[in-house]
Amino acid sequence: MAPFKRLNLWRTAATASAGLVAALALGSSPSHAHRPGTVVQASAGDTGRGFMTLPLWRGAAVPDEFLVKATPGNCRRHIQATYIWDESANWVRLRLRGHGVLEALPSIERTEGVDYFPNPFWPEPEDFEDGRYQFWTIAGTDVTTFYYSAVTLELLGSEWDFETAPEAAIPVELPTFSALPTPFFQPDENGNVDVTFEYEYDQMLRGDLPEFAHTLGSFIPHTLCKTDPFRYDRTSTRPYATTLPASEAKSFREFLRNGLVFDLTIEPPSYHAWPPLTTMAGVYSNAAAVAGNVPLGWSVDFEAVFAGLAPPIRRFPTADTCVDYFKPKRDRDFDVCAPPPGGAP
Repeated sequence: MAPFKRLNLWRTAATASAGLVAALALGSSPSHAHRPGTVVQASAGDTGRGFMTLPLWRGAAVPDEFLVKATPGNCRRHIQATYIWDESANWVRLRLRGHGVLEALPSIERTEGVDYFPNPFWPEPEDFEDGRYQFWTIAGTDVTTFYYSAVTLELLGSEWDFETAPEAAIPVELPTFSALPTPFFQPDENGNVDVTFEYEYDQMLRGDLPEFAHTLGSFIPHTLCKTDPFRYDRTSTRPYATTLPASEAKSFREFLRNGLVFDLTIEPPSYHAWPPLTTMAGVYSNAAAVAGNVPLGWSVDFEAVFAGLAPPIRRFPTADTCVDYFKPKRDRDFDVCAPPPGGAP
């Protein structure tokens, strides 16, 4: 490969050399690149040709209603994610590596009303055993029309749920993200991970089911009653997701240009919904959209991001312990449909 024209390089490990960065990007495996605890952050190139490598930490990017499981090594180990891409050759390669970072065949146990809230717009199992892992590349790429009942003000669905707009519906345009998964994988007997996946640059399809493209998702009001159009901090939101057909696939350029977020989820042994979605449970994550990425023990503050406030990160609530963490359901007191205090006049 010819030298890249633009270079942006930074590292959090003092021992990380230029040779190590190149090895991580190009997929070679020098022995020191596998040393546990080595953390590398680097990128080079542009949207047409380049590479990026960064660590994934437990709890670095956690949405509402998401369960973050405790991880091996007192929750302080990381998975190194490396992308390398070439638009002219039409490929994107992704490599995930980590030492003692995962438990094989993971289980999820939740309690309804505590850390699990059934959701018709994002169905998932409450509990399962003998699970598997799936890695997601995520970017905020679109604005989608959602429909609300003009009578009840409840969410009916999005433009992807109806062939034509439903009658007596209120259309609302809201930002949505695209989330593209890898095939499923498991760690080895020591909890180590070293897996590589490849996509076509111009048509990013699901690694496990190429008849589908990305999952389109968002965290939106499920009722306009609890929506303040001027203040996100007073608005109640819940997850929404639907998986799109291969004909709707995006290019990797569209992902790169819209700020990347990464998530490693824990999935049931078989698909729960069809077309398949993802669970709201996982382990490691990060966000390249945050300058310098999110460091160990910190997490993206999505409320600050959506409100345009700084800083965009804050301490992860269980950064100093190693226990499961559930980010609460976003349910605010604001309700324009509620009767006034003291009842109707």
